[in-house]
Amino acid sequence: MSFWLSSFTKRWHTHPLLSTTSDPVSGHQCRVTLIMLQLDNGASRNAIIRAITHDQGEAAAGDIPYGFKRAHPEVSEKFAAFEDAEIADQGFDVPILTNYETKLFKLCDWTDAYLWARKHEQELVDNHPAWSNQLIEMIEVAKEIGVETRFVNILKQNAKWHN
Repeated sequence: MSFWLSSFTKRWHTHPLLSTTSDPVSGHQCRVTLIMLQLDNGASRNAIIRAITHDQGEAAAGDIPYGFKRAHPEVSEKFAAFEDAEIADQGFDVPILTNYETKLFKLCDWTDAYLWARKHEQELVDNHPAWSNQLIEMIEVAKEIGVETRFVNILKQNAKWHN
């Protein structure tokens, strides 16, 4: 499929409350990249390429829910390989990231999902244990890679988030 058309693939289609929001992968990928540059303005070219193209393969594979990916890592791994092959077929590099780059990228991806969900369904995010656990994990990763202060500032700037 064309890289341009693939960028219109909708996210959240399997989420009962967020499926009515309109979030194309192009918007998500751009926001992930912007978050990355806020957290580490010296992010590598490979990390930026991954951030700006990482969901292009969803045009062929669909947006697999995060909970499913966590519960079925073996299936998630196969979907990831399929998505990466689709990204490569669209003419993009699928760079191998360092451990730091991988953690930075995942933190940015999770952060955008968290902020999107909170923007559209604040009560759900504030009151559901899965989202609370996700926030705790995001803070731990931010601490681990040395971007906690910038990460917390992003949350405070973009949501009514409290310590």
